[in-house]
Amino acid sequence: MNIPLNATPDARRFFTDRHATYVRFIRAMRYPQGLRAFFLGSPLVRSGLRILDAGCGTGALTLAVHEAFVRQGCAPEALHAFDLTPAMLDRLRETLRRRGINSVELAEANVLHLDGLPPSWGLRSRCLGVDVGVRAA
Repeated sequence: MNIPLNATPDARRFFTDRHATYVRFIRAMRYPQGLRAFFLGSPLVRSGLRILDAGCGTGALTLAVHEAFVRQGCAPEALHAFDLTPAMLDRLRETLRRRGINSVELAEANVLHLDGLPPSWGLRSRCLGVDVGVRAA
């Protein structure tokens, strides 16, 4: 039974029950490869940045950014990632462990309710919007 990504209003349940479907979809679209290519050639990658991957899912963006920093011989000040779904975070944790990456801090949180993020991440709990991208600290 194939369930379209918009078939349920409960994203947490969908990505918990069907995270393998999402993984197959992003691989088929070559999403991880596109992100990797973008960040490897990006002038945005430089030491001292604080990076937050909001709604990190399987970590395609987190992993691409981490690889770009390693290859360019620099390090972010912080690399944080959060997701609503424990199953996605568990999958990303396992990937990070397998690759020997211990510089990424993960948390479970809802992008609409950022109160659950660690205070050390320096985010205010009342946000009017989400700024997606990389910016200097």
